[in-house]
Amino acid sequence: MEFTTIRCLIRPFFESDLTDFIAYRNDMNWMRFQGFKGLNREEYRAALLSVPDESHGVQLAVIHRESGRLIGDLYYRTEGNACWLGYTIAPDFARQGYTTEVTQAFIRRCASRGFGRVLADVSPDNTASLALVHKLGFRYEARTPENDLLFCLSLSGLQEKEKIPY
Repeated sequence: MEFTTIRCLIRPFFESDLTDFIAYRNDMNWMRFQGFKGLNREEYRAALLSVPDESHGVQLAVIHRESGRLIGDLYYRTEGNACWLGYTIAPDFARQGYTTEVTQAFIRRCASRGFGRVLADVSPDNTASLALVHKLGFRYEARTPENDLLFCLSLSGLQEKEKIPY
């Protein structure tokens, strides 16, 4: 899967993305609410540069279109009529609207592919991510076995323009 937003290109990872990816993924303070962290270069390479399988999860690079620099990543996994969503932005690019921009485009992409809903699990302590899912119109569903909060955005029955304002 590859798509663009106003400021970003979302695409599979390249070898050249690994150094920037490792820099923010191995910042344990920044990544305190995330999984998939603290690995070495070979472990990340094996996971990120392998053949993608949507049913097991795919990590995509978020590239700043103007600079060509990796600024974050987007994770998704398909499960029946649902698509799970995860996102991370590098600290240098936080609080600039990139995560909102990329997740809105991803949700539109899910709707155009015929998915009925998008799911996201969020740590109850991750206030930035909680604000984002609420802003995007997700609704709380339940606690996960890991004690995270499960949110769902229904895509069915909405007109394309109503789904995600952008």
